[in-house]
Amino acid sequence: MIIKSLTKYALGTTFTAVTMLLVSSPAKSQTLIWTDTLQNKIYQNDTNGSNPSTLIDITNSPSAGVTTDAITNDGSSLFWIDNSEDRIYSSGIDGSNPSILVDFANDIGTGSYTSFGITTDGNSLFWTDVSQDKIYQAGIDGSNPTVLIDPLTDIGAGDYILEGITTDGNSLFWTDISQDKIYRAGIDGSNLEVLVDLDTVFGTQEYNAFNIATDGSSLFWTDGFTDAIYRVGIDGSNAEVLIDLDTVFGIGDYNPVGIATDGSSLFWTNYDLSGSEDAIYKAEIDGSNPTVLIDPVADLGAGNYGPRFVTIVPSQTQSVPEPSLILGLLTLISMGGFVGCKKS
Repeated sequence: MIIKSLTKYALGTTFTAVTMLLVSSPAKSQTLIWTDTLQNKIYQNDTNGSNPSTLIDITNSPSAGVTTDAITNDGSSLFWIDNSEDRIYSSGIDGSNPSILVDFANDIGTGSYTSFGITTDGNSLFWTDVSQDKIYQAGIDGSNPTVLIDPLTDIGAGDYILEGITTDGNSLFWTDISQDKIYRAGIDGSNLEVLVDLDTVFGTQEYNAFNIATDGSSLFWTDGFTDAIYRVGIDGSNAEVLIDLDTVFGIGDYNPVGIATDGSSLFWTNYDLSGSEDAIYKAEIDGSNPTVLIDPVADLGAGNYGPRFVTIVPSQTQSVPEPSLILGLLTLISMGGFVGCKKS
């Protein structure tokens, strides 16, 4: 808050004008939201690891589905996949009013569906399906779900298993764990191309490029076979192993799954079937200072946890006076015993 005062002398009367200028308050802390398939809950915590809590208890919210898998947000709503019911659900960013957004069987057609990737550009939802081997698109309100990319048609004959997907608003990027490649296409599905061939760049071995995220200039993805976090330029340049979990944390049961970035840090989940390494991890955007951010047992209580996918709700800056939450300009004019207030 900035306060300016001006004193004038007129006709022997002291005139003091005090003007209070309202300024933006500090940005609200960003929120990390993640799904847990064993607890059947959606959790939240600040990106510094503080305030972990349950956002949605799927078990006690019939309108929220049965299980939780891939998740994304547009800043005002959450969207998540339920592979038990073959649906996409949505809720308010605070977890309020969960409801069915897309029912695959009813809205697309009967069949087998399994999705491990969902993203949004703010106008549309995009998701992969490993059973249908396709990428789908729908309006942000769930309207008009349709096939956007069919690899068999758009690439050619082959075995495809499409997993993670992300967007920078202009292009779509997705992983294929059968082809061991990272693909790119326009937001409308045009100009499809191979961005990274993992076997060519890193050598022939088994890969499981499961989930992918972008900060607008680079792509980051998890790999549960090599126990590593990878990075490549948005144009496919300078592909590298960013974090080797076995090297950084010691040999362990790692299975990095979901990944997200806020532009300055990376966050990823580790879903270890043995339960010993289940956690939410954090590192700087360059891979430095990797650490455990959330240990579910220590931070949430005893239980069997299966952290899977993660999304970040951007911070919001509010222009408010302190401590009031009323926007505007308040001018206090004091002349003798008279006080006038003007609000605009």
